[in-house]
Amino acid sequence: MANFKYTALSVSGETVKGVVEAAEQFEAVAKIKQNCPIIVEIEEVGAVANAKVNMKKIDAKTLALMCNRFSMLLAVGLPIVKSVEMLATQIEDKYLSYTLKDIAKDVAMGKSLYSSFKSRKGVFPVTFLESVRSGEESGDLVNAFDRLSKYYDKTSKIKQKVISALTYPAFTIVVAIVVLVIIMVYGVPSFSRSFAQSGAEMPFITVAVIAVSNFFVHYGIFVLAIIVGIVIGLRLYSRTDKGAETFSAIILGLPIVGKIIQLSSASQFAHTMAMLLSSGMPIINCIDIAGKSVSNYIIRRDILKSAVDVEEGKSMGSCLAQSKYLPPMLIEMVSMGEQTGTMEKTLSAVGDFYDNEVDVHTTRALSVLEPAIICLLAVMVVIILLSVYLPMFSMYG
Repeated sequence: MANFKYTALSVSGETVKGVVEAAEQFEAVAKIKQNCPIIVEIEEVGAVANAKVNMKKIDAKTLALMCNRFSMLLAVGLPIVKSVEMLATQIEDKYLSYTLKDIAKDVAMGKSLYSSFKSRKGVFPVTFLESVRSGEESGDLVNAFDRLSKYYDKTSKIKQKVISALTYPAFTIVVAIVVLVIIMVYGVPSFSRSFAQSGAEMPFITVAVIAVSNFFVHYGIFVLAIIVGIVIGLRLYSRTDKGAETFSAIILGLPIVGKIIQLSSASQFAHTMAMLLSSGMPIINCIDIAGKSVSNYIIRRDILKSAVDVEEGKSMGSCLAQSKYLPPMLIEMVSMGEQTGTMEKTLSAVGDFYDNEVDVHTTRALSVLEPAIICLLAVMVVIILLSVYLPMFSMYG
């Protein structure tokens, strides 16, 4: 017997945490579902795993490449063990290559492919694991890995678009902060001493800049320590349920960023649901897994709550409509897909639509952010220049 620690949602939608004793995980899941229909997370307490294999999670781009090659190897008729071994030699990521070699040994000893992937805790996402299990049970791993390849390729491209769009503003802000600190710590004190020796009357702007510079010089290390402490404290608080809910609500309430997060969550949910439905998975499991794939805590919680109502016989569209953060168009298209029996195609089309919307809103946000950053930097430069030149003009006069 083993102990399994779990986090689940009760019938009323409340978060429940606890530990259950069972011979295996499937038995533990059955026991938990007697009181809590939706299981958010479950893991064996004290389970010993290879530390080298459980160090990091595989990114979407690498997963897309792995699934694509896996699908091709299986399509030509190679056995699963041989396919995993060949894939391990073809993957450039050394960490994933080591993991696949270890998985090949497990499969050769008689373990299923799904259980071998799943035993590497925290390495592979739940969407990947459940799709592999569905493909393995249906005997159609080729199409399962092909669908996963397309899904993670699309996810990776959307993520890269957002990252590449935010790189320039982030780099500009970091450089501006570094330059400002250098000027305040090393530049301003040198000319402030010259002005003090000259005895000239300094204007208010110069006095203010020198005061800020002195504050940085004498108390900068304490300010840095306080900032680091606040960041660490906020990160620890964000890992709690209350903290995650608070930060998610703040992010969703932001004028531009909140809209982008809302659209990207809708896109992620729609694509994941479409991919899981195409693998033949029951709709309750699809909602549960698709909800877990959403990064925002509040939207994820709303989707997982809707799974409880769907399990009771309610329509998926009406259940999702209870969330005030999911876009109305997504809910309408889900209802339409239910009525016409084309849920998979409808969700796939909706996911593509929201991918485009994320791209448009991100571009629009940057078109506003970049001039704002330039204007802010210009104001900072003007203030520093005036603080230097005005006393000089006074001295020359």
